[in-house]
Amino acid sequence: MTDWLHWPFLEDRHRDLYQRVCDWCGDNADDSHPDDVDAACRALVASLGRAGLLKLCVADGDSIPDVRSLAITRALLASRSGLADFAFAMQGLGSGAISLFGSTAQKAEWLPKVASGEAIAAYALHAGKIIFTHTEVPSAYGGRGIGSALVRFALASARTRGLKVVPVCPFVAAYIEKHPEEQDLLDPT
Repeated sequence: MTDWLHWPFLEDRHRDLYQRVCDWCGDNADDSHPDDVDAACRALVASLGRAGLLKLCVADGDSIPDVRSLAITRALLASRSGLADFAFAMQGLGSGAISLFGSTAQKAEWLPKVASGEAIAAYALHAGKIIFTHTEVPSAYGGRGIGSALVRFALASARTRGLKVVPVCPFVAAYIEKHPEEQDLLDPT
């Protein structure tokens, strides 16, 4: 065990988490460069969800994640696999719009799915822009307007934060095209 795990602001639960993440990394994480990055990322998200680790980065609707747990987990994941760290971080960031702007019913329905790895939403931030790279809803829930709700909440978050939108994801681009009231968010460059 490393010396920093005994610092006074870390608790036994953090030391236990350190070991859990180390064990997960030993079984699941390597720094290979897969041919199909999307499939590898989906597999990592599913594995992180099964291990209960995504619950650390997704708000439960009533409280925010513990920063110490996030720091330990991200440091370990990044040291073993950049893609695993990315998958973990994106689940937390991707669920932020629902955590901040979702109704109680939406939080109850979607935050557990994101925390389990069943639903995925991804974006990146760069120089005052939010780049929507991917939106995914489980196929069993397709056609119910759930993807549109995710995008609507994400755009509301972008507007509140003063960010311009770059819709790389075809679903996000189509949503904005169908909703003229959102088109002022588009990055002009």
